[in-house]
Amino acid sequence: MRWEPLLLIALTACLSGLLIIMTGKKLHWFALVILGYFTGLATILFTPISVYGTALYVMPLGTGHINLTQLDVFNLGFGKLQV
Repeated sequence: MRWEPLLLIALTACLSGLLIIMTGKKLHWFALVILGYFTGLATILFTPISVYGTALYVMPLGTGHINLTQLDVFNLGFGKLQV
């Protein structure tokens, strides 16, 4: 269950990369750079892989749980609206 998002991200990135290479015209290299950037962001965000500086860590089980019973929906950290 922890590694299923990584498999989905890798599959989507590979299929998107093949599509870019097969149908790309002029700037397919730029599209591949963007795809690599967003694939890296998705991997860090949705998998138990953590990056600290230049080190790459795999977070242990039980780290990063969210308390879904006490969500503060109205205080999201955005500034107050001044009228």
